[in-house]
Amino acid sequence: MTNSVLLVVVTALVTGLILHWTRYVPRPFKPLSHEEKEAGRARDIGTQLDGARDRASLVEVERNKLALAKTVKAALWVTETRLNVAVPELLKIAQLWMGQSERRGKKWQPPEGVTQIEGLDDAESPWAAWQFNDQHWRIEAQRLPVIKDVVDDVETCKVLLDQEVV
Repeated sequence: MTNSVLLVVVTALVTGLILHWTRYVPRPFKPLSHEEKEAGRARDIGTQLDGARDRASLVEVERNKLALAKTVKAALWVTETRLNVAVPELLKIAQLWMGQSERRGKKWQPPEGVTQIEGLDDAESPWAAWQFNDQHWRIEAQRLPVIKDVVDDVETCKVLLDQEVV
């Protein structure tokens, strides 16, 4: 009986060793190509970004949602109040102030409370600045490349009050 048990145990061990040796066959070393190295780096970076996104706290996610909501609300407000039309017109008028204030012979008065009028009527980035009620106002525009189907000039305007964007 002990001989049978011993024979079974020895057979199991020898079979296990043979299976282990036959399963493990080291692959011959093959150097990676440049593309394979870059793909590996890209996978590693993707894994890092996924981990960072997963680790983002709920507070950060809520802060980003709030910032996006404020941006959308501001854009809607600008459109509804028609500031997107009024600001470029105000820039054109303020640029006229600069020319009128420098004109000799004709008495021209700026709007009440407006002083220190400056401006530049540049084709690419016109701007106008003035002082009103002890606050410094400045409007800067930047003309964008014209799209063929668009009739009017396309431009972005930035309004600054005491050197801070409004």
